Amino acid sequence: MKGVPDWVNNYVGIPFVDFGRDVAGTDCWGLVCLVYQNIYGISLPSYLSSYSSALDRPSVQSHIQDTSQEDDWDEILLGWEREGDLIITRHLGLPCHVALVVSKGWMLHAYPQRETVLESYERPAWNRSIHGIFRHKSLSVPAGVV
Repeated sequence: MKGVPDWVNNYVGIPFVDFGRDVAGTDCWGLVCLVYQNIYGISLPSYLSSYSSALDRPSVQSHIQDTSQEDDWDEILLGWEREGDLIITRHLGLPCHVALVVSKGWMLHAYPQRETVLESYERPAWNRSIHGIFRHKSLSVPAGVV
């Protein structure tokens, strides 16, 4: 796929594992932690004690809201996203899933009962569910920041 970095191939197909934080298996936040450490050299908190299961949407939603409000993250306007940004999506009305922008229009994510996949977040089903896009301050802040 045009514009998708080669390193993404190393992460596609990782099994979904609740609380997983390595190539043997990840949940959605675990995948973000793994990529941030391996690709960007940024250690993110694991939050392993912050939720009871990736399927516990209310506790995951609370954790995601807390994380997005931390000083390490800036909200980015849709259209200004770039590789390394987080996309938070809503499911059943709750912002309870994170994905990683790997190229304009493409995200890498781990979803329960699936392997890690590369998908277009411009597809209507994903685009309608976007709650917000966030950039870690270590990856710098260009124009378009909210």
